[in-house]
Amino acid sequence: MIIFALTAPIFFTFYSGSKTHAQQAETDQSDGLAAAKEQLEICINDMLFSAKSDEHFALFGIEIDEANDIARRLGSSQLHEVQNRLQLRYAKCLRSKDVVFQSGPLHWTIASTPGKNLTLEVAIKQTDRFQAVLDDPFFLKMIACI
Repeated sequence: MIIFALTAPIFFTFYSGSKTHAQQAETDQSDGLAAAKEQLEICINDMLFSAKSDEHFALFGIEIDEANDIARRLGSSQLHEVQNRLQLRYAKCLRSKDVVFQSGPLHWTIASTPGKNLTLEVAIKQTDRFQAVLDDPFFLKMIACI
C-alpha cells in the first residue's frame, strides 16, 4: 500500500500530465521525452529502494499554466531557451542528490531524495522555492518572460 501511495503520483504525471503536450512535440522531442521519462522512473525506483523505513520521499510535478499558448507564442527556439533556463534554475535550488527532469513542454518532475527530516512542512517550503523560480523574470530578445 505504501508503494502504491508513492508511485501513484508518478503514473499520474506520466500519463495525464504530458498527453496534451505530446501532440505538439516534434518526433525528436517526443523520443527525448520518452527517454527522460524512462530515466526518471529508474531514478525514482532507485531512490525508493534505497530509502530506509524511517525516511520519506517527495515527488513534485510542475507545469506552467497555459503551456500550449506560451509555447505557441514563443516559438521553438525561444521555448527551448526558456525551458533550459528554468531547468538550470530548478537544478540550482535542489540538494545535490535531488533530481529534476523535464517531463514535457514547460513541465518538470522533481524527485526529492528520501530523508528522515522530509516532512509535510519541508515539502511545502520546497514548493514555495519552486514557485519562486517561476516568479523570477528573465529576458529573451527584449521580451519579459516569467
